[in-house]
Amino acid sequence: PLSSSDLPLPPLPLHSSRPFPPPSESSYLPHAFHRCCHCLPPPLPLPPTTTTTTTTTTTTTTAMSRSLASSLELPVEDPKDPFDRQRFMDNFDHSLIASQSVLVLGVGSLGCSVALALARLGVEKIILVDYDHVEMSNLNRQVLFSRSHVVEGLSKVEAARRGLQPHLVGETKVEAHNLNVSQEWPRVVELAKESDVIFNNIDIGLYFDYALLKLATALSTPYVAGSSYARNLIVEFFTGSTSHSSFTLDNPDGDPEIFNQLRLETIASLPNLSFVPHDDVPLSRKIGSNVLVATTAGMMTVNMWLQTLMGFSTSIPNYFKMDLAHFSPSDIIAWPHPERADANTAPSPSHPSPSPSPTPTPTPSSSPSAPAPAPVPPIPADASTPSPSASASPPPSTS
Repeated sequence: PLSSSDLPLPPLPLHSSRPFPPPSESSYLPHAFHRCCHCLPPPLPLPPTTTTTTTTTTTTTTAMSRSLASSLELPVEDPKDPFDRQRFMDNFDHSLIASQSVLVLGVGSLGCSVALALARLGVEKIILVDYDHVEMSNLNRQVLFSRSHVVEGLSKVEAARRGLQPHLVGETKVEAHNLNVSQEWPRVVELAKESDVIFNNIDIGLYFDYALLKLATALSTPYVAGSSYARNLIVEFFTGSTSHSSFTLDNPDGDPEIFNQLRLETIASLPNLSFVPHDDVPLSRKIGSNVLVATTAGMMTVNMWLQTLMGFSTSIPNYFKMDLAHFSPSDIIAWPHPERADANTAPSPSHPSPSPSPTPTPTPSSSPSAPAPAPVPPIPADASTPSPSASASPPPSTS
């Protein structure tokens, strides 16, 4: 019930140019408005007043409350529409989401969370790719799997396909492909060409990530990657456009001969990636992981893509690292997402790109963490020999 102290200032429009009212206005909004602006109850009659001054105030504030309730009137809700609430979000185009075909490479800790979020958002199609089977040790953090999947010896893609069924609240289609991405690279390329975005949740390592980023660039397809370990998570986003920088492409660290085989002009025609080595990762039991860091990383991965899709690209960094145990600015690293000098011209030695904006200097975490990002001038999109001087690759994932 509303009391006179809850009654608001003159109402804000439902679709305001700013996403939230400033504190000076927000503090006067009824509690019901904070819970759900669509569920604001009509004002209750106030008790009789005894003075003219109080009566005038009561009449004015009651009229304001009724005006606010009126301003929140919405079309009649379709009881069969599971996406009603997100349709009415400011700057959110559900029809755009519903037309997206999404490639999810890797259905482990992050991949399960990514696929679940995509299903609940209502994308058109989810393409699952993995080459592993469900194990008991997966169940504490890989949210689409259950004990029965372990007993049946199911592949991760088949178990994920089954696990997604309760979350397919719309018309989303699910494809499951049990394949080795390194040996069957042409199939990965084919699936990427059918997709509007690539989610990389495979923990092969830096060279494979680099290959996928080159493929994303060749196809002009957005790319998102995530990893989680202990209490840390990392998310990387790349638009697929040479007019934007990419943390991993611009900071390669490894064997130039291998990078040279992952050239932009030939990446889509390679017969396989058997020459790409796996990173030397420590045993996951030495680092550990749980459902909190895994699902947070997965949701942040989808969020980076989604917010960019909805037009917030200027405020989304292309590299993000966070320690869940702290949340202080020194423990959150974000590498800005600068525009290149000329969006219509791919960078080249004769057309240098500006250096990215400086990165905040991080404070070392008590948990295992990646080296602090050390931005360097972006390399050309089709450079054959990346500079080995930058050493800022993300740590191994335990997903």
